[in-house]
Amino acid sequence: MKAPITFAIAGFGDRGSTYASMQKLFPDRMKVVAVADINPEKVQKAKELYGIKDELCFTSAEEMLAQDKLADVMVVSTMDRQHVNHAIPALEKGYNILMEKPISPDLQECKRIIEVAKHCPGKIIVCHVLRYTTFYNTLKSILDSKKIGDVVSVCANENVGYWHQAHSFVRGNWRNSDQTSPMILQKCCHDMDIYTWLLGKKCKAISSVGDTHLFKKESAHRRAQRRTASAAAKRRKTASSTPRRSTSRTPQRASATAIRGWRALPAA
Repeated sequence: MKAPITFAIAGFGDRGSTYASMQKLFPDRMKVVAVADINPEKVQKAKELYGIKDELCFTSAEEMLAQDKLADVMVVSTMDRQHVNHAIPALEKGYNILMEKPISPDLQECKRIIEVAKHCPGKIIVCHVLRYTTFYNTLKSILDSKKIGDVVSVCANENVGYWHQAHSFVRGNWRNSDQTSPMILQKCCHDMDIYTWLLGKKCKAISSVGDTHLFKKESAHRRAQRRTASAAAKRRKTASSTPRRSTSRTPQRASATAIRGWRALPAA
């Protein structure tokens, strides 16, 4: 592909907008030429940021995919259970695919896209971005060199911030695994990928233990208010831990774009 490589963004949320922003760093190497999102405000933002033509702004990934091939690469950063059904027709149209993780919570869908990719000219890569960091590349080099001997065990924690846990996995886009991915896959697939890559070995078994005990009506604090617009408005006046406040631009920020129905306030 000749530079600049052209990109079509399917899903201009937190991840899609982040990948698109690389154009600012490498303007001679990439150019965002099309965008699709179900939120018209996000489409308008992308249009303004990257000078996208009106006719290349779409209200859904499906509408974008109904067109002829628009770019060299399509970024598939829609919701987890939509990835495969958006990526397959894009592959068949000749796009190269940059797919947000996870591929799918359905194993058969993962196998299906592998088979489709074998017969399409484009390449597909999943955004397991830890592999490309300086830290993990250095660690990989050390482990491969055997300077510290053989790795016989790994102990690691995925410490999810309370604001991220509450506003992404309790009442955000990933609150229901039937609609998206379970938390162990959505949040920890980075971990599973990086261990496999670092060690050069496949996982033999995996288990996950959890409970929703704290996230039930009967476990609510006696002074807790119901999640309503009026309650949120009242709490904003006195508390800094409301959903709106916690998605503002603070060092411990959750992405407001990942939470349907909430808008970020400016940092206090």
